[in-house]
Amino acid sequence: MKAFIAFCEEHKIVYYACGGTAIGAVRHGGMIPWDDDIDVYMDRENYNRFIELWSSSQEKYSNYEVIRLGDDGYYLPLTKFADKTTTIWETPEYPFIFGVYIDIFPLDFTSGSYRDIAQRADAYRRTIQLYILGQEHYNWSLFVNRLKQHGFLKGLLTVLYHIGYCRPFRRTIWRRAEKWLEELLKYEGNQGICYGIEYTREHEVFPKEWFGEPLQLPFEDFTISMPRAYDAYLSKQYGDYMKLPPESERYSVHGRYFIDLDKRWDLRDLRKHLSKR
Repeated sequence: MKAFIAFCEEHKIVYYACGGTAIGAVRHGGMIPWDDDIDVYMDRENYNRFIELWSSSQEKYSNYEVIRLGDDGYYLPLTKFADKTTTIWETPEYPFIFGVYIDIFPLDFTSGSYRDIAQRADAYRRTIQLYILGQEHYNWSLFVNRLKQHGFLKGLLTVLYHIGYCRPFRRTIWRRAEKWLEELLKYEGNQGICYGIEYTREHEVFPKEWFGEPLQLPFEDFTISMPRAYDAYLSKQYGDYMKLPPESERYSVHGRYFIDLDKRWDLRDLRKHLSKR
């Protein structure tokens, strides 16, 4: 996070802590003890500048990488700023490696009623989901799980659809998704939304005025940028966010198929290593 902040400050890029990271800043003065990543928003202008400037700054930040949806094999509808000296392989059906990461969510400001926003966003998300399914690599376990999940006939048809359409035509699907996003960005307004993340929920659409010039709050031994109206933002998304969840709910939701915090593994070598265990 310190390297990420240094890059943003160097290029005057604005970001906002969001999700559990924003809760952690207010409630814990740092990381939520059971959390394992950092989440930030960037509005589309700052996000585009971040991507553009990163491509010409990698030599200075040689231990880090930026991974985006559209990179072949990557399967999440968000961007990661990751540590190249570490290894995370989250789930076997998506054989893609990155490092310890910060999740960057592009925040777009659109117009219309909630229903209008949801209909547009969800159509885009359905296309994104097809592209993500095209990144899956089927094995026997995943095949059986699909049959259990959907029943034999529907499960078999689902698998055939993923293998026969989503995977071989994933680049075509991706181009369709990019065109969808171009259309979505034409709807400019004062309602903030992250396109591509699950389905549209009313408590995840925020007034633009809540962001603006960020506030700085302590976070561990440094400070991070927060939405200007962070209390309103967190209250709308989480309700009473200052109340600790029950102990049974204090866990990370991220996959942990393989982790090495001291080394970056090549996928081929890692597969050989795991096959011997």
